[in-house]
Amino acid sequence: PNNQISPSVPNEFSSYMKSNEIMIKSMQNQINVLMGDFKKHEENLRRNLNNDMRSILGIFFQNQPSTSGTLLSNTVPNPKDEMKAVTTRSGLAYKGPSIPTESPLEKVDEQNTEEVFG
Repeated sequence: PNNQISPSVPNEFSSYMKSNEIMIKSMQNQINVLMGDFKKHEENLRRNLNNDMRSILGIFFQNQPSTSGTLLSNTVPNPKDEMKAVTTRSGLAYKGPSIPTESPLEKVDEQNTEEVFG
């Protein structure tokens, strides 16, 4: 007698389930639309990136020298194999060591020298 479910409860539950199904379908449609928009946006970004890279590489290769960078033929050799002075592009000059050495070039002990590779 008191354990009976009123007839309106199944109807309410059924309408609740139907409204939930409608909301779930609506959300799924929204997700599908957003996924489509995302894919289109991603494709556009990828296409733009490819175009930009082609453009950058085209400019880069246009600015490359056409020769392999040879030295000028009018260089003058140093007949005494001595260094007299060093001047940088900024104009700083190296005067040489403050203490005189025995020879213009210091000798290197070849037997006690280790090669270091970087």
